[in-house]
Formats: sequence, structure tokens, C-alpha cells
Amino acid sequence: MPANVETMFYTGETPWHRLGTYVADAPDSEAALVAAGLAWAVEAEPVYTAEGFEIPGYRVNRRVTDGAVLGVVTDAYRIVQNREAFAFADALLGEGARFETAGSLAGGRRVWLTTRLPEDFRVLGDPTTVYLTITNGHDGRHAFQAVVSPVRVVCQNTLTLALARTRRTWSVIHTARVADHLQAARDALALTAGYLKALDRAAADLAAKPLTLAEWHDLVDGTLVPRPAPGERERPSTAAFRETLRAAFDRPDHAAFARTGWAAVNAVAWAVSHRPATGRSPERPMVAFLDGDALFGKVLDALGAGV
Repeated sequence: MPANVETMFYTGETPWHRLGTYVADAPDSEAALVAAGLAWAVEAEPVYTAEGFEIPGYRVNRRVTDGAVLGVVTDAYRIVQNREAFAFADALLGEGARFETAGSLAGGRRVWLTTRLPEDFRVLGDPTTVYLTITNGHDGRHAFQAVVSPVRVVCQNTLTLALARTRRTWSVIHTARVADHLQAARDALALTAGYLKALDRAAADLAAKPLTLAEWHDLVDGTLVPRPAPGERERPSTAAFRETLRAAFDRPDHAAFARTGWAAVNAVAWAVSHRPATGRSPERPMVAFLDGDALFGKVLDALGAGV
């Protein structure tokens, strides 16, 4: 397991992010918590100067099991324990959801639980599986959040586009009991169908935008992964990713919308979703799944897509 992905499990087939340890089943959030190695608690302790004086207004979050420092927070910060966060997923989703992956990033500073929603959708006619991920941070930087991630079944592309008139995330900061926000989260989850409809409309609009191979190569080389200036060096991984992006435009599964803006978006989705984890960024596939990738915004802006 790469160092920044501390613990993780998955059920079923090896996931697209290629990380984790296989388990046969995780029927509920408690089983997922144990399988993911997240059955630990966090406690807040005072922060002291090097001279031993307590710093008012601040606390340090530590993991109880090993004392690991997870982050420095203010007194207003309320810890959301892993068990509390995962129980929230049970209450939010009820029956029918399938727990697929869970784990922690960056030494426990951020944890997640991913469920597959029971109903599949279609985006531009393509079967699309929808995942809901509950994420929680212990470092003071990440809110408690629910994230919708559509995945195109035929190629396992994650289509985490930020659409202007709808949203795919819901969050609450760590100053209140998350259980008090259950109804708001349920309301946000009800917006999932709205997001997918908006994604389908955006796909149709982009599929109506012709884009030649030469225009795509210019877009990749000039905007998405700019080529270095003469005499400048670049990492081999950057050059390889650029070539992957260029080649992904004409993938066979793009036949129904070949040489269009939607093929460009799917080329980005393919390259991002299948980018190998590296020693420098071993957690990148999972972070991209949770947070999306800036390349989606760049390609939409370049295409003039007001989605």
C-alpha cells in the first residue's frame, strides 16, 4: 500500500484506483469501518509552546491508538469520529446501498467511505454507475462531506464535472453535530438525479460541438498539459500523461460521439481516472475520484461550455 494511502479495503473487482485490500463483503458501515482499519478514535489536546506555555484557542487532534498528530484546530472545531461519520452513511442511505471501499489518506488526516447507489443511470445513452462517498477530515482542512461521483461503466471513467447550475457535493463544517444535518444531507442526496440530468444535458451539448484531431492536439499541448519551452526539462511522467491524453481522444468507446467536445471530456476522464499512482503522489487516483480534477474545468473552459 502506498505510504499516503494508509489503509483501505474494497469489495468485488479491483477498483479503478487500483488501491486497497480485497474483502468479500461489507454489509454495513460498521463492517466497513473494521475492514478499512478505521476503528480508531481522535481526541483533542492542548497546544503548547516550546517553553511549555499553553496556546489559548487551539487544540491538536491526535489519534488515540498511536498518538499520531492529525492537525491543529481551533476551540470551535468539533471532532467527527470515524464511527459517527460512517453511521451517518447508514442513516442517510438506508437499505439498498452497497459499501464498496473505505480507507484513510495522509496518515489518517482524511477518511472516506464509498457506496454504490442501487440504481444505475444513463448519460448520453451510456450506462453510468453512481457512487456516493462520505469523507471526513481530522486535520482542520477538510469538511464533513458527501460527494456524488458518476462512473461510465464501459471504460470506468469518473465524470466529476463541476456544473454551473447544480452540484454534486454537500458539506458541513466541524462546528456542529453532523447528525443534526441529516435531513439537509438527504435533501442534497435527492439532488443527485438533478445533477445526472444536468450532466446528460451537458453531454448532449458537448457532443454537438465538432472538434478535429488537430484541434484536440493543440488543446492538449497548449492548455491542458502545455509543452515545455525550448531548453526546459519536464518529468517523463508529465510527457507520458500528455501522450495518454492525446491518444485518448479517439478511443473506440467514443464512437457514438467521436471528434466532439464530449469525446474531449471523456479523454480527460480516461487519462485522469487511469493515471497510475506514483511514489510522489500515491493517493492521486483516490483524491481525483473524491475531489475531481482541475483538467475538467480547463477543457470545459477551452470548449466554451457554459455547463
